[in-house]
Amino acid sequence: MQADPLWAVDITTPTTIYTGTEYGSNYIFLNSSLRFGTVDTEATLTGTLVFDRGGVGRLSATTSSILNVPSVSLGLGYDLTLGSAVDQGTLVFENATFNGGSPPFPPRSSMTVAGGTVIFKDSLRVVSPFGAVQIDSGASVVLGPSGVLFHSLSNLTGAGILDGSGRSMTLNGASFDGEIRNVDVLTINNYGSTTAASLGGVLTNVNRLQVTDGSFFNLEQTQIVDTIADSIANLSSISVGAGAELQFGVTDLTLRNLTGSGTIRGVGDITIDGGTFDGAFETANDLIFTGTSTWGGSLVSAAGVIVADGARLTVNSSSVFNGGVPVEIDGFFGANSDVRFGELSGDGAIVTRADLTVGAGGASSQFDGSVYSSFGGELIKAGGGTLTFGQTSSIWGNARIDDGSLVIQTSNANGDIQNNASVVFDLGSRDDTYSGTLSGSGVFTKLGNGLLTLSGTNAFSGTFEVFGGGLLTDALGLQGDVVNTALVTFNELSSGTYASDMSGSGGLVKTGAGRLNWTGVGTFTGGTEVQEGLLSVNGSLDGPVTIHDGARLGGAGIVGSFDALDGATIAPGNSIGTLNIVGNATFAAGSVYDVEVDGLGHADLMDVGGVLTVSSGANVLVGPENGVDTGIDYASPITFRIATASGGVNGTFGSVSDSFAFLDSALSYDANNIYLTLTRLSFSDSAGTPNEQEVGSALDSLPNGQVTDALLGVTDAERSRALRALSGEIHASIGQGLIDSGAAQRDSVLQTLADPGRGRFWTVAHGTSNRWRTDEVASGGSIQGGGVTFGGDLYQSGSMTLGILAGYDHLSMDLSEAPAEADVESVYLGAYGALQANNIALRFGGVYARHEIDTNRSVAFSSLAERLVANYSGDTLQAFGELSTEIALNDIAVQPFVGAAVIYGRQNAFSETGGFAALSGQADEDLLAQTSLGIRFDHNLTVGERAIRLYGALGWNQMLGDDRASATLAFDGGSDFTVQGSQSARHSGMIKLGLATQIAEGATFDINYSAQLASGDTRQSVKAGLQVAF
Repeated sequence: MQADPLWAVDITTPTTIYTGTEYGSNYIFLNSSLRFGTVDTEATLTGTLVFDRGGVGRLSATTSSILNVPSVSLGLGYDLTLGSAVDQGTLVFENATFNGGSPPFPPRSSMTVAGGTVIFKDSLRVVSPFGAVQIDSGASVVLGPSGVLFHSLSNLTGAGILDGSGRSMTLNGASFDGEIRNVDVLTINNYGSTTAASLGGVLTNVNRLQVTDGSFFNLEQTQIVDTIADSIANLSSISVGAGAELQFGVTDLTLRNLTGSGTIRGVGDITIDGGTFDGAFETANDLIFTGTSTWGGSLVSAAGVIVADGARLTVNSSSVFNGGVPVEIDGFFGANSDVRFGELSGDGAIVTRADLTVGAGGASSQFDGSVYSSFGGELIKAGGGTLTFGQTSSIWGNARIDDGSLVIQTSNANGDIQNNASVVFDLGSRDDTYSGTLSGSGVFTKLGNGLLTLSGTNAFSGTFEVFGGGLLTDALGLQGDVVNTALVTFNELSSGTYASDMSGSGGLVKTGAGRLNWTGVGTFTGGTEVQEGLLSVNGSLDGPVTIHDGARLGGAGIVGSFDALDGATIAPGNSIGTLNIVGNATFAAGSVYDVEVDGLGHADLMDVGGVLTVSSGANVLVGPENGVDTGIDYASPITFRIATASGGVNGTFGSVSDSFAFLDSALSYDANNIYLTLTRLSFSDSAGTPNEQEVGSALDSLPNGQVTDALLGVTDAERSRALRALSGEIHASIGQGLIDSGAAQRDSVLQTLADPGRGRFWTVAHGTSNRWRTDEVASGGSIQGGGVTFGGDLYQSGSMTLGILAGYDHLSMDLSEAPAEADVESVYLGAYGALQANNIALRFGGVYARHEIDTNRSVAFSSLAERLVANYSGDTLQAFGELSTEIALNDIAVQPFVGAAVIYGRQNAFSETGGFAALSGQADEDLLAQTSLGIRFDHNLTVGERAIRLYGALGWNQMLGDDRASATLAFDGGSDFTVQGSQSARHSGMIKLGLATQIAEGATFDINYSAQLASGDTRQSVKAGLQVAF
């Protein structure tokens, strides 16, 4: 091609320019070359370099020379070489346009940088399609930092340097072994070619590597063979599009902020340092995750997968792992879909919302971290190997064992376990509790010397193996067969049944207050300890059984032998039944044989194949089969065989007692048997207290009727209360209460007369409270009451006083164990007087009281429920006196005194109404005397402007005569009987403390507290009084 002579210089032969700094012509290269420069020379062309189409040319600058070219144009089909191995200078293009070409004509253009440095300073326009770009080793291509319009490079080859100056770059196909540096986004796009793009050199300061959809890319380390940190420096992120393939030949590789959904292949370790990737990985070594990553693709192959310490990996696809790959979790692993691990190791944390399957490849592994499964997901053990959770691990959520073995060494196993293969708890010497639910049909094994407690409700139908330490559970926690070479404890708090087989050389312990119903077969040889509650053997226990204090052995099965210790109970059957003992049976002192009987002649039985040995300190307890039968319909006498021993009976029981109110029990023996006989008792024979015996005798005199039939229906525990309810002892106690209440009037008179400043007219209001305990005769109870007394002096002189009094009282009595109440209203009249000679005083008086009495008794037991009432009257009359002297001790006046009182009481006859248990009572009289010895004191003081008198007393009382009132009563149609009431204190102490003050001229108010103290009897009183003088 010829150049235009008007504006251009044609370069048709090799040309060298050595001088000049500026050239103004345009140069057209026609299959030739231009060589510029000398040492350290810089020149600038003012024209344009044109490499005409279809040619071959070269432009170079000598070493250390710089040629600035404002504009360069590369024609279609032109092959351009820049620099050479000799010329290592710098070519600077401000504006460059490279035109491509479409084969076969014209052919595509190409550019080779053979040496030196080529800088595209401002703009580089590459018109596609462009041919190959080759950068030879030692040569560099630099894109300017700004203003560069650079679309892409096609078919990049060579081993030189390509510097992007921080701009983005697209490689449309490459097999480049040099260094690519300072690129923001490096895009690999080979337009779906089946020939993969390949980089075999170094990537330096590339922020993002992006492989477009459908592209194939290999990164092969050819120049640097040590670590990926040296082969890809400061690579911020990599994007691999859908269908794209990224293949690395480096030994180890780190990819940061990986995105896309293509395929990444490598020959060494692939490390993913963050990103969100939905593609595939394929490597012969490990796939390692650091940073925070999300993966939703698949794993074609890898030697293993590692989530490094501090890393976080979340997977969203069930195909991210193939089933046999080993996985090491040292950081955090989260799964939103089902995943399968060949092996699991590490000490990190796993959180899964779906199923996590481990061991599919059959290998064994140990994990020391935490697994959290939720939202229906569970841990699944597959394959024939063993998965071990170490001591520092934890399991939160459910697990399913389909094959192999799950070994649990941690104390933090939570959630349910479905065991269809093997589960092993190996806790060493630690004690631990598993509260989840066991199910399945595999084998559960307990190892180690510690105690494992199963507190869940299990549905496991497989086999338990207890090879060390102990297993503590209840019947809901242990349902399968057991091979026991250690210790199994059933802790039954309510009731449960064990219906399987237990074998081995270990032992069995029953604890808890509930009942264990053993219906299984026990061939273990270690023996059974019943420490608490009830063991009902309705299957078989071949070994010896020891029953401890407070525990019970029952059932209708077979035991090898038993030893009932102090406090233990043997109760054959489940109601009435026979307990079979193959060998010997022993009752120690303090043990109990609990026998149930019925009216048809049936009773519990011990059938002993060996010797039955009974200590004289052992006891027999007899009760009805249904627990409430009173024996009213039993034949009398009736005899039962309750024990038989082929080897003979050695010893006798010390006592026999029963729960029947009116049956007597007795034991008899022959060489091989023990018999129980029950005989009917009269009401009086079965009574306890004297009052119960009295009413019992009266009942024996009655014909059969409502009361006797109801009484025959009570249990032994109810008998005493029933007899007390029938006794009517309230009528005796009320008489004693009336006599005791007269002390209030006596005390009011004597205290008033002893007051040196008293008025002529006086009134005293009082409240009393008296409580006493139940004793061997009568029921305990209480009296609450109060009243008011008015008095006035009729005559007063220096040495004599005479006066009269009147008053009203109300008291209520309540008996606690013979449920009855009484209300008494009383009015009384009296007279009093005093004689004074020097410091000696004689005080005296007499009071008559009339009482209206209302009683209310409750008789309720068995079939009887009655409310019985009565209304009647009574009288009391008392005379009393006191001799005292006064001694002055400084400002305290002391009065020693002695006193005496005689009290007569009478209750009129009455008849109760309200039911069959109603009583009639005869008139009764009582006469008592009381003596007193004590000391009074007075002390006057002034508080502010008010004068206050403090006074008190200490004394001792003695009762003379019958200290218990009595009542003679009878049922309708029965004989008379006499019951006694509560006991008055024969000896008692007295204490009183009070104060008095003048509230107006001639008017004095006083208040005091007093108490009478005796064994089993406490009486308290508060009184307030007003005295008026005029």
